Amino acid sequence: MHLRNVVCTCAFACAVLTPAAAAANPVNAEALRPKAAQEGFSGGADLSFAMRSGNVNLLNVAGGGIVQYQVHRPRSDWEDIPDDQPPLIAHTAFIIGNYRFAQRVDDPIVNQGFLHARWTAMWFPRLGTEVFGQYGFNEFLLLQARALGGVGVRLDMIQTPDIKIWGGTGYMLEYNRITVAEGASDAPEDLQNRWTNYISARATVFEGRLLLQNTLYVQPRLTDFEDLRLLEVFEALAPIHERFAIGVDFSLLYDGRPPTGVEATDITLSTTLKFSF
Repeated sequence: MHLRNVVCTCAFACAVLTPAAAAANPVNAEALRPKAAQEGFSGGADLSFAMRSGNVNLLNVAGGGIVQYQVHRPRSDWEDIPDDQPPLIAHTAFIIGNYRFAQRVDDPIVNQGFLHARWTAMWFPRLGTEVFGQYGFNEFLLLQARALGGVGVRLDMIQTPDIKIWGGTGYMLEYNRITVAEGASDAPEDLQNRWTNYISARATVFEGRLLLQNTLYVQPRLTDFEDLRLLEVFEALAPIHERFAIGVDFSLLYDGRPPTGVEATDITLSTTLKFSF
């Protein structure tokens, strides 16, 4: 096995509707990737930089990456599955991270990042287990640190050449440390038990000229279901050349129990130009 599918992403435009995005809350570990089923080692990186000066003074820097190792199930395990179906996955292990900083004049408006690691083992063709861990922060959600870990079950419900639907459910233990707003009664630290769930659907349309993916995460607190975190992510990727593609991402994050002074809902819209080799 050797390192393949290294993806370098340059963002040529980025429209942020709300500056505090989803890092350090539920993160999209099921992000759309053109060759997500590739066996062996693969990786990717993205980097964007924008600066404006004059009537609007703005600095915006973002970057991220993923390293993945994947093993396919032997063809003999496929039984009566059609030959044109995408390969069934036996094991997947990856680490994904992201960091973003934005500043308007001398006033920072975004400072956030996360690192997420996961191992998925498909013990049966459609059913497997997941073990994951994550660390993140988001200054403008008053979140100094969030560390979590958990285990779950994954189900690959539909897998065809053009459509794939999969999801998972499990338990996670979460530690939070926040900056308490002046006069607020929030606890500076807490430990939470959460039920984590996600479902993701991916479609290839127009004979491969457009990739679409939608992922929904729902993470209620086990002792208080109104303390709910929800992340909805829609992604579209349109190849314009063998090595180039244009992508659009939309995400909506909802936190049912945000720290005092933090809005419950954040929306982010971004557009990227991706180059792969």
